[in-house]
Amino acid sequence: CQLCLLNGASMGLPQARQRVFIIVIRNDLKDSLPPLKLEFNEPPIRFKDIMDGEGENDLTEREQFAWEHKKMSDHSIADVLSRNGQKHTGFTSKFVKDNQVPYTITAGSRNICYRYPRTLTVDEVRKISSFPSDYKCDANKFVWLMGMSVPPIMMAHIANQIRIQWLDKLSGSAGSHA
Repeated sequence: CQLCLLNGASMGLPQARQRVFIIVIRNDLKDSLPPLKLEFNEPPIRFKDIMDGEGENDLTEREQFAWEHKKMSDHSIADVLSRNGQKHTGFTSKFVKDNQVPYTITAGSRNICYRYPRTLTVDEVRKISSFPSDYKCDANKFVWLMGMSVPPIMMAHIANQIRIQWLDKLSGSAGSHA
């Protein structure tokens, strides 16, 4: 069993999504294969690289207040509200800034564009989560689904390394015994 803490931002994912992956191997193969080396160094993809544009203001009254009173040091609505003497809520509703890799999309979040008074569009969330543009999902459950999923690009990178480091070696050694 091998535990790996990986960040999607280093895998070409426009999302700073850290996840623990548990890699296991069959007992009869563990002595013939080395531990996986999962190191990824793709350049970061910032929000401005995938942003759709200005969009329409769909903020709630509380979100609008937070957006109007935000400072560059604020990461979430909770930062603004607590600084303004209001209840410290909204910590999962993050401000997504142009020059940063977007935060992890979570199932219950309403991520807000820092530059424009709006939440992220479905297409932006889809891009941040690396799902294909033709992926169909109930719009009301879309952010929940993206927040609960392992982004496809993360899985593809891990699967590719398993193929290169383990499966190719196993198929090569099986072919040499033929």
